Amino acid sequence: MPRWFAVNNNYFSRAAQGVISLMIALLTTLMLSITFQAQGPALTTISDTVYRANGTAASGTVLISWPSFQTAEGNAVAAGHLSVTIGPLGAFTAQLIPNVGSSPAGTYYVVVLQLDDGTVRTEYWAIPATSPTTIAAVLTTPGTGLANLAVTQEYVNAAVANRAIDAAVVHLAGTETISGTKRFAVPPALPAPAGANDAANKGYVDAAVANVGSGAYVSKAGDTMSGPLTLPADLTGETSTSHLGHRPYRMSTSFAWNFLHQTEFLSSRQARRGGTDTYYAPLQASKAFPFGHPPGATGGAWSWRRDAFDTVGGMLDTCVLGSADWHQAFGLVQATNVAAEMKRCTGPYVEAVLNWQARAAKLNRIEGRSPMGCIDNFATHAFHGSKSLRAYGERWALLQKWEFNPATDIARDYQGLWRWTGNKPGLRDDVARYFIERSEDGPLLLGEAPLV
Repeated sequence: MPRWFAVNNNYFSRAAQGVISLMIALLTTLMLSITFQAQGPALTTISDTVYRANGTAASGTVLISWPSFQTAEGNAVAAGHLSVTIGPLGAFTAQLIPNVGSSPAGTYYVVVLQLDDGTVRTEYWAIPATSPTTIAAVLTTPGTGLANLAVTQEYVNAAVANRAIDAAVVHLAGTETISGTKRFAVPPALPAPAGANDAANKGYVDAAVANVGSGAYVSKAGDTMSGPLTLPADLTGETSTSHLGHRPYRMSTSFAWNFLHQTEFLSSRQARRGGTDTYYAPLQASKAFPFGHPPGATGGAWSWRRDAFDTVGGMLDTCVLGSADWHQAFGLVQATNVAAEMKRCTGPYVEAVLNWQARAAKLNRIEGRSPMGCIDNFATHAFHGSKSLRAYGERWALLQKWEFNPATDIARDYQGLWRWTGNKPGLRDDVARYFIERSEDGPLLLGEAPLV
């Protein structure tokens, strides 16, 4: 008698039950097959830390490519490529299908490491089925396999993106010629030069010039010369300031000649005196100088034609600490702004001097030559103190201290004479103290015996 069974309140025979069970088993097998096919071959994880040659963690990109091959399990793998970014602190992780035991034999992964410092390195990997593994464990040397098969254009472009043209770069070794200007962020380090055309480092130059000219040149800080000094022409420049006093270099023929021959004057006088006096004029004439007399100075006595005196606006009398005759002499020969003290005075002081010298320059245009000359005569100088107390070189600091301005600090009274305006009592007191300390009524030079 047939038997029945119920499914969802429906009744089927035993025979139908067998058919249904068979169909369910077939469907289950089919689903499992599809699931296994979707999973694909097992992947091996390569995990490691990438370092540079100096031991620091690297960063950059790893380009991985492979030809088509069949795994040891019979899975077909198509050719392709993969780009992996090296993570923080050099961390690298990638998952690849094992190619150990694959066919054709000698199939490798081609791996190009492009680091951010410009380093490019190519490696070949043989991936085992054991996972995880490291770069060192998969690194291999290719034989005659397919590691060097053609790759895609995308792979080639990525591989050479950071590479320069070989002929356009400077190499670490070899002799090369560089054209154009090269700028260095820091000074390049150089070895000691060996050849005549080698670049020299700072240490080599410092050692080479340490004693150059020793004993052969005159030091700017003070030195002693031996033998005559022959000059090709008159000295040019600004002024000479020393214990000999101020002497212009090229003011007129007589001034230039006297300056160049002052050594003869001094040696002649010192030999006669038997001392080192460099101030007093000799008591007798010296035949070594023009007119048979020694040189004088830019001061002394001045004489003017009235029209010339009016053209320059009278004497230069705004120089409250002296040197007016000095500036006048330079202005009359159109050697303006050459005195050394002009560089150490206040702007308004210099402006007043230059204005006078500009008016003096008009005389040259009228005369067509320097209108200044000298008289063949002899002058006696009234002594006004020791030169060592006159502070010729230091007095300009006083004017700078108080920012002396002739336009505001002094004014003419009803007689046309200069007086202090009273706006700077400290300037007035310092100038008075300066002239007192000069001791111009002192009878002797410091350290010298009386002449008689």
